[in-house]
Amino acid sequence: QAATRPAPQRMRAGSDSLAMLLRFAAIHVPFWKAGSAVLEGAAEGDRRAWASLPVIAGRDLERSDLLADDLPPDDTPTDDPAWTGLGTPLAGRSSEAWVAGDKAEWERLLVERGFPHRREAVAILPRKVLRPGDGKNHLPSWSDETLGGRCRRVPDHFPPAVLLDLLADEAPHVLFTDGWTLRSMLDVASPGRVRLEHVLAYTPVPDPGAARRCRNVFGAELIEVMTSPLAGFVAAREADGSYRTAPETQFTEIVRPDGQPCPPGETGRLLTTPLHSFRRPLIRLDLGLEAKLLDA
Repeated sequence: QAATRPAPQRMRAGSDSLAMLLRFAAIHVPFWKAGSAVLEGAAEGDRRAWASLPVIAGRDLERSDLLADDLPPDDTPTDDPAWTGLGTPLAGRSSEAWVAGDKAEWERLLVERGFPHRREAVAILPRKVLRPGDGKNHLPSWSDETLGGRCRRVPDHFPPAVLLDLLADEAPHVLFTDGWTLRSMLDVASPGRVRLEHVLAYTPVPDPGAARRCRNVFGAELIEVMTSPLAGFVAAREADGSYRTAPETQFTEIVRPDGQPCPPGETGRLLTTPLHSFRRPLIRLDLGLEAKLLDA
């Protein structure tokens, strides 16, 4: 997918957060301590130092020495992966600051898109982020800032026909789900049986015609977001099909096989560094995707 550059002021805020994260990792994360001088150089803006840092992928994620031995004083650790409102279904050890940053990106996106208030929702989610009773009860609110409506949470292991029956019975305004589940539902849905206002896909839909199909089948606007269960909100899809990154919470880059940055228009690996993930700093996390940078 193509990526577009965000506003300069948001990029500057992200650069400050990145420098803070690198210096924290150099002191508090065993995996990074050996390269503390390189991290300090990268924090100072040395591009060669940054490009020499290893890319985190695959079995690296199982390393216990990626965990920090401390947290900033204004942050609190959390091991609860439960999805408690609008945000990316996250996996692994996190902290309150990281979760808050992820939720803020979702809120910002929907405010920019003119999302209406007080919308009822159904969220189809991985079982690991659900709690007992989620399939029966409504939450009081699933987004205090933007939406304020109730939400029913259900597991994504049901067949698409069952999920469509549930939507027909609940008659929500909004559906929150991943791209693959959405495509499976679109493949079997009868146009007009389920009517929605918006569909929020927290991973890209593997169908270039998904937005058109959502309008035809559900009468709904599709909002696609690229997320990672390890990194959170990475980028949102624009009307032209490109993705706009989230520089206040992620430092994203597109690189060649040797780790050097790709110029605009050249396809490379998509990496991201979640800027508020102090509990487990994932510096240069490989998302397993290819992308290219568009000219600003």
